[in-house]
Amino acid sequence: MPRKTLILFVLSAFIVTLTVTSALAGVSSAVKKNKIVTGLEESNGEYVNTPHYSPSASPGLTMGYTWYDYQANGTPGRQVSLMPGSSYLHFVWMKGHSPTSDTARKIAYNVRNLTVGAWVHGSGAAGGKIYPQGDINEIGGYTSCDVRSDGAVVIAFHGGPDADNYGTRAGYDAGAPNGFITFGQAPKPPNCEDIVTGKFELDSKYIWPVVDWSDSAGTSIIQVVSLESPPSSASAGEIQSVIYYRQEANGSWGCGRFIDSVYNVSPLIRVDPTDNAHVIIAYLKPVYYENDPNDPCGLTQWDNDVVYVESFDYGKTWTNFVNVTDYSQGGTVDISTLPNGLAYTDLTAMFDTNGKLHIVWNTALRDVAAGEGCSPDASRSRIWHWDDGPSGCITIVYDASTPGKDNNPGVWNLSASKPNISECNGKFYVSFTRFGADASGDYNLDNSAGGFANGEIFLTASTSDGVTWGEAINLTNSPSPDCEAGDCDSDHWPTMAIYSSDSVHIEYVNDKDAGGWAGGAQAEGVGTDNPVNYLAYDCFTPAGYCNVGFTPNSIGYPMWIAPNDGSTGCTGDIDTTFTISLVNVGNQNTTYTITESSDPDNIIAGITNSSASLPAGCGNTAEAVVTLGPVASEGVYNAEISIDACGTTIGTIPIQLFVYCDFFVPESQTLSTSCWSIGVWNTPRAGLAQRDDQGNMYWFTLDDYFMYDEGLIVTYANDVSNTTFSMFDGSDSEREFRALSPLTVTEVTGEYTYATGEFATQDTAITGVSEYWIPSHPDTCVMIERFKICNNSDAAITIHLGEGIDWDIPDGGKDHGGIDESRNMIYQYSGEPGSESNYGGASICTNIPGAAIMQNDEWVYPNSGYTPDSIGDFLATHTGWVNWENTDPDSAEDLSCTYVIAQNLTLEVDSCYFYCKVKASTTGGLTELQALIDKGKAWITDHGIECGGGGGPSCLPGDADGSGGVDIDDVVYLINYIFGGGPEPVEDVCCGDADGSGAVDIDDVVYLINYIFGGGPAPVDVC
Repeated sequence: MPRKTLILFVLSAFIVTLTVTSALAGVSSAVKKNKIVTGLEESNGEYVNTPHYSPSASPGLTMGYTWYDYQANGTPGRQVSLMPGSSYLHFVWMKGHSPTSDTARKIAYNVRNLTVGAWVHGSGAAGGKIYPQGDINEIGGYTSCDVRSDGAVVIAFHGGPDADNYGTRAGYDAGAPNGFITFGQAPKPPNCEDIVTGKFELDSKYIWPVVDWSDSAGTSIIQVVSLESPPSSASAGEIQSVIYYRQEANGSWGCGRFIDSVYNVSPLIRVDPTDNAHVIIAYLKPVYYENDPNDPCGLTQWDNDVVYVESFDYGKTWTNFVNVTDYSQGGTVDISTLPNGLAYTDLTAMFDTNGKLHIVWNTALRDVAAGEGCSPDASRSRIWHWDDGPSGCITIVYDASTPGKDNNPGVWNLSASKPNISECNGKFYVSFTRFGADASGDYNLDNSAGGFANGEIFLTASTSDGVTWGEAINLTNSPSPDCEAGDCDSDHWPTMAIYSSDSVHIEYVNDKDAGGWAGGAQAEGVGTDNPVNYLAYDCFTPAGYCNVGFTPNSIGYPMWIAPNDGSTGCTGDIDTTFTISLVNVGNQNTTYTITESSDPDNIIAGITNSSASLPAGCGNTAEAVVTLGPVASEGVYNAEISIDACGTTIGTIPIQLFVYCDFFVPESQTLSTSCWSIGVWNTPRAGLAQRDDQGNMYWFTLDDYFMYDEGLIVTYANDVSNTTFSMFDGSDSEREFRALSPLTVTEVTGEYTYATGEFATQDTAITGVSEYWIPSHPDTCVMIERFKICNNSDAAITIHLGEGIDWDIPDGGKDHGGIDESRNMIYQYSGEPGSESNYGGASICTNIPGAAIMQNDEWVYPNSGYTPDSIGDFLATHTGWVNWENTDPDSAEDLSCTYVIAQNLTLEVDSCYFYCKVKASTTGGLTELQALIDKGKAWITDHGIECGGGGGPSCLPGDADGSGGVDIDDVVYLINYIFGGGPEPVEDVCCGDADGSGAVDIDDVVYLINYIFGGGPAPVDVC
């Protein structure tokens, strides 16, 4: 073929390729699955041995204490009960007698005589009657109670003399308020129907009981719903059976009746006071079960519908479930597009005194406008109400959508958590914990020194049968910002008597250090001996209250459009839209108006439905659509929208719009060794790749994953708060690396799989290339990574470089850290030191300033990820090899590794820096991990991969124009050089000789086109 014809053919092929190539769909970030605390775990967390702290700003009467502040994983049930007209108010709680013994956890029961105002079973340090009685090694936990018509308490809990005989237990008092209770134990698996949920049913226990009581023609029936607890060997997020029990007056138990299967501790049971034969079990049913191909998010613990089943014969038979929320509408709605999120784990319900059923739950908000529909935000939430009355509508009880920063409520909690609904004098009340009550703008100010948010107990009321709700009252109002363990007033785990008159009756834990502390099972913060308080509050009529919430809070990356300036070859729309969702969360009607408060670049084309009425109660939502573009020139543009309602400006939405001809979203693919699979990205990130964990260094033989997330960190030396990173979900749109190319994957049969992508900081001053090699040989289960970082600006830039890895080493124990400085390696492992347990680690192939194994409860949890200024300052100042776990080994349950790759690195214009890393995990202990790291480094040498750091202009094979990546611009650059007399490749043959022939010619152009668009082999490194 003549040379000129070949050029035309190549260009024609290129144009056709551009025509048929579509924009890549984004991959949403996953959310970690959480283990559910059972109480069987070993208690080995850090604690402060200073009992009976004082003074406290939290109100109420102290009835007892507990080291085990953690009272509920999900639904709290009821831990306080009152029979209307009775003088006796009953309380139960899970009492930890000691911070160091896992057999020192039992159930405490106390009674308040409302007539004389006295505690029946003591108060303070010695308050409460303790169960189980007898064997000191017998334990109990996770309790709930009800009260019979004669005023006698009914209590359920789970426990037993040992792990093999652990299960649901329940009983009632011989008479109020004696506390003479004989507890019967319900049968263990199998259930009545021999239904096996998941892989562990027959090795599981049925625990976490919620109890109610019914009277069948004068015969007492204890009604209990429990949940399967898989063994500790099961992965977090294992599916569980919902089990119904009933105990007759003679103390006999039937087998457990299978109801359904779920992922969270959500089931509860309620008896209709107007007809005791009418019983419901409410629970949160997964919208999708694991590995459902129709599931857009895979968030099985987060994405639930509110459902209930009914019995009309005291629990003998049950109906099919009623779906209250039906978020997926039969599977036709993409649940990743719902800004209010789906039901999470907290649930409360009651029949009112007229027999009407009320259900209340919470949801975590999602930023669907920014493409984060699969990333629920625990720091932003709402509480919802539904009843089976004539309206049957779902309305909002409370809006906790702010603050969203520095507001970490801990595992199994949202910013508004643990609601209870009750009735008093014909009005309805919801109590709950509010995290972030003391805020400034979007920042929570009330955090403990350990970084967890301090809670407050809130109460709101409704005079419209739950359709509208008044402004919530802060009952405890005891902020203790930056408090040290023992000095905090973090009020949490409230429960409320279901029926009362004149006053609502609330029990709560005055946690002296924020975070859920359950010994070694969950050690958020530090163990403290915490008051269990009783708080009465007069029933009240809520005042008029106007309040409107809205989402999203901001709009930014990856929202983009193509310019409309006539550029050839541009793909993508020239305008785009996003939706503003508004909800009236008050009890007064209002109107809203949406306007452009700032638009200097004229990117806002229009707003539909920009003003309308917004009623309270049913029909209290509205949507407005904002259109952005067209915009003529490439660049990043900013604007702001203002929202008015309730007679004032309620907030603004900042907008950042990217306008580029070529634009790419973050995308990943899962690559596999013979041992594990891992996700790699076109941005400098690995792991966090798929909704089902298969991309998180997932080991096939263990059915578990070793690593959660990993990525590059770039900090500007002149401003450490200007830090870019994509790992951890806490990074916002301005902190995340942008993708500059698709992710390209090439397989060299029998040798390796190679993937690469290009990226940049948001301002594009720094560009780079991510490269990943997965060797094929089963003896080399490693991943080789090379990151190239280049100065794309018009002046020299000084930066600090780092990298973080969030390992999640499986083995049932806490993570430990270790250092191998001779290999430039830090690592983590699970199990006892020196054991042949599971390991994961990474080694940098050049000498670096240092690295640290960091405690996530200090660096990650308080901020829902890194914070730019703190991690930027760390990269700028840290030197040496530090295992921070060694300074306080009992406090660290979850660790991550952070490497300082380079400090005060000055990149001249068009110069680059690059480094390599070997990452591995193993089930064979430290020696095997070290051997794998060494094999990986030998593999790098054998395959001629350059890992030397650099500093001046460096060559990326195929990068003819020196942009830091290989793309179509390099094809055009080579054609211009070969045929048009244009400039030579930036490092001549080294960068231009894509096929490794030793010369730069048209074959290199064809080679690059095949690589970029046809999935051909990567350019050859000939230098």
